[in-house]
Amino acid sequence: MPNYYRYECYNCGYEAVRYRNIRKCPQCGWVLERVGELRICYHGTNKKSADIIRRHGFKPLTYFGRHLEDALFMGGEYIFEVAFNAKNIPNNWQFRIEERVEPSLIVSHYQLLKHPLINNENLRAKVLSSNAIE
Repeated sequence: MPNYYRYECYNCGYEAVRYRNIRKCPQCGWVLERVGELRICYHGTNKKSADIIRRHGFKPLTYFGRHLEDALFMGGEYIFEVAFNAKNIPNNWQFRIEERVEPSLIVSHYQLLKHPLINNENLRAKVLSSNAIE
C-alpha cells in the first residue's frame, strides 16, 4: 500500500492528499510543498537583493538564521521570514540551503533599521562562538 502525503500550495492555498510526488500546483503552477511541521527562519539582505528575492525566491547556497537577530547582524535590514520544513533545518544557528526556495514560502518581508546605541563587537563574537554546536 502506498504512503499518502498532504501537499499545499503556499501561493493559492490549494491542498491535496497524494500518494506520489507532484511538483506543480494544478491551479496556479507554483511548487507544491509537502506539509509537515514548519519553522520560520530568517534572512537579512540589502534593498536591491530584497526586490529580486520577492520576485524570484532564494538562490541555492543562500544563508538563513534561526533567529531574527542573526539575520539582522549578518545580512542587513531587509528581513525575510521564510517557512521551512522542520526536519530539513540543521541544528546550527545558521544554515545554507542547497536548492532554490520559492517566493511562495516567504511568510513576511519587512525593513528594520538598526542603529545601535552600544556596540560591543568583542562580546558579540564571544557569544556567537559560545553558541557554536560541534
